[in-house]
Amino acid sequence: RPTRTPIEQQVRTRKPTKTLRPTRTPIEQQVRTRKPTKTLRPTRTPIEVGERTRKPTKTLRPTRTPISQQARTRKPTKTARPTRTPIEQQDRTRKPTKTLRPTRTPIPPDAGDEFNPAGITASCSLRGKGGPAGKPELVRVYLTVRNHSGATITDVVPGALDISGSGSITQSANSRGSMPNGSVYSFQWALDVDGIASVSASASATDPDGGDINIGPIDCGSINGGAS
Repeated sequence: RPTRTPIEQQVRTRKPTKTLRPTRTPIEQQVRTRKPTKTLRPTRTPIEVGERTRKPTKTLRPTRTPISQQARTRKPTKTARPTRTPIEQQDRTRKPTKTLRPTRTPIPPDAGDEFNPAGITASCSLRGKGGPAGKPELVRVYLTVRNHSGATITDVVPGALDISGSGSITQSANSRGSMPNGSVYSFQWALDVDGIASVSASASATDPDGGDINIGPIDCGSINGGAS
């Protein structure tokens, strides 16, 4: 059914653009300019810029008493002052030896044991040291002397070796100056032995009274040395 007021169909149109209304005070568009440079204002007292100069050197003022430069001299040597009593330099002498004072009861010295030549004994031995094949063997001869005679014997000298067979001396024994009572000393020789050799040795000495002491000959034995 038709309504009371018919509705008319209208063509849709675009919304009109908004029109700017002027403000109370129109704003004028100005061209932007650069900021002016700052102008320096002069100070109360203008400062003049001058050329820089070097600082003047300091002038030394003379002291009240001028000091003169003198050449250095060596310190004078010290002069020794004489003492109240001059000391005389004397030659040093050795301290005198102390003299032993006798005791109330003199003690006689102990009498030593009497010399007994039978207390001098000796023994001899041979020791083979071997050697290369086809060559003589090295053999050592030792003559050992023992002194139990009760006194010291002096000038103990080895005698000559008596060698029977094939052997020659390559080193001789050394002598000894003295042998106190109870001492033992061995004389030593070296031999080259190529075959069978028999050896005997001897020595001599002097007793406390200056007499001669003959030691030996002592049999040292036999040895078969050299190439087999």
